Amino acid sequence: MTIREFLVEENLKILCHILILNGGECIPWILVCCSICLHENVSPIIHIAEEEEELKTTTEAIGELSLDENREVRFHGRTSGLHLIGKNNRTDDRVEGGIWRLPMSRVWPASKYHRSYPEYVKISPLPEIHVQDRLLGLYFTYVHPMFPVLHKSRFLAQYNLRKQNSNSQSMSPQQSPSPRPESSQEVTPLLLFSIFAITARFCHDQMPLHIRGKMWEAGCNFLDSARAILTQVFHESRPSTVQSLLLLGYREFGIGSQEQAWLFIGMAVRMATDLGLNCDSSNWKSHGQKLFSPAEIETRVQIWWACCVADSYGSVYLGRPIMIKEGDFDVPLPIVDDDIDQDSWPPIAANNLDMAYRPVPGHMSTCWRAVASLCMITGSIVDKIYSIRHVPHAVRRASYSDIESRLDQWYIGLPESLRFEPTSRRTAPPPHILFLHIRYWGAVLLLNRAFIPNWKGCAYFLLKGCHNNFPSTESTSHNTAEFKAFDLAQSAATHLSAIGISRLHLLMKLRLIHHPFQPPSIAKHFL
Repeated sequence: MTIREFLVEENLKILCHILILNGGECIPWILVCCSICLHENVSPIIHIAEEEEELKTTTEAIGELSLDENREVRFHGRTSGLHLIGKNNRTDDRVEGGIWRLPMSRVWPASKYHRSYPEYVKISPLPEIHVQDRLLGLYFTYVHPMFPVLHKSRFLAQYNLRKQNSNSQSMSPQQSPSPRPESSQEVTPLLLFSIFAITARFCHDQMPLHIRGKMWEAGCNFLDSARAILTQVFHESRPSTVQSLLLLGYREFGIGSQEQAWLFIGMAVRMATDLGLNCDSSNWKSHGQKLFSPAEIETRVQIWWACCVADSYGSVYLGRPIMIKEGDFDVPLPIVDDDIDQDSWPPIAANNLDMAYRPVPGHMSTCWRAVASLCMITGSIVDKIYSIRHVPHAVRRASYSDIESRLDQWYIGLPESLRFEPTSRRTAPPPHILFLHIRYWGAVLLLNRAFIPNWKGCAYFLLKGCHNNFPSTESTSHNTAEFKAFDLAQSAATHLSAIGISRLHLLMKLRLIHHPFQPPSIAKHFL
């Protein structure tokens, strides 16, 4: 080691100590300068060019990942500068296999006293096993196809193992000294209570129906139990906690508790980003080996897209900016699994309800992929068409044309298994496919509604057939664009009404008419 390298290395150590003492605040440009100085006989310009080329390639995330005491993986982008420090030969054990060890307490070495999730959390008693089985059956029939935040096969495998070992509250993998992350699909009491808080509202025989003017309290006991656990664990990022937060937000939107839902989903998105779920982890490595198995990667992808869907439709519902922009992640769309698609969708019939619905293939993974791609288009509508900051009309029109084209391509590209026309005499598709079309026409309506000025007056003159008397000082081409927007919005509203009217009896029988993530803003479109 040369004297210059020795001095720079010592300065880096001093800088790290300063950063720790100052609560972790970093000055990225200092780290970049120090890293450049370490490379002898290399031009800084060439080095920066190599860095830019490296950014274009698929990252293995060397030096960009960390593990805490709970073996939860976290991702740190390049603005943090950790990947630059990690390139140097280290004499300590802060980095192992390219992964930083960063304890939550920000003290190194980490505390030897490690409290695992089930050991220190006060947990309310779970319901009897047969009740849990029934509530989970309802969940995977009515909720999961709409909002598949869980990896079904992995969850059920761990749930069944948990039933065989009733002394354990969570079936997390055993601790290991190697820097391997925890499983991304656990069965925790928090996750179970979050599921039960939703599906208890599908059990009309468990609690008397609500009195007019008062909210039905079904599932609120499970919600209280979930909240009690959440207050004890929300400071520790875990994939299962992200799933729980998303499900709690789903429930709260469904009962009209908008502010609670917004906060739950916001926490989920932040925690998911902390865990690096927004990054394609298929090439992440430690000691030259893949960090995640294919099942783990699939689970992470599934959770992230659930975050995107919840964020998109929550923002539309409340008229607020989206949190997740298209440039904030590089996670691929969910995969299509032919085995899952061929699973039939049979509704669970209540004792007093005659359900004459013939089971059909669910096409759930294909539908979820379509929902994921559509939610990003919806997010673009919120971000570019309904932005808070004023945008010139010409820019909005350009964004309109781009988004309209994306919506058209999305609809044209739907596979035959997801196509649906309200006038068709074919057997009604499963509810998650119906809601896919409600989401699409809701997006079309949302896009075009923004370009109808004084739209009540516009509707009056159009209905009267007085196009020539339409009050406008704009150019003819401008009026033509406005009439087009009105026609497309009217067509979208007609499709939404047709879907609702033609299948209302089915949705009511299936108890899905208040599904939270049909675009809740549909009613507001007609006001």
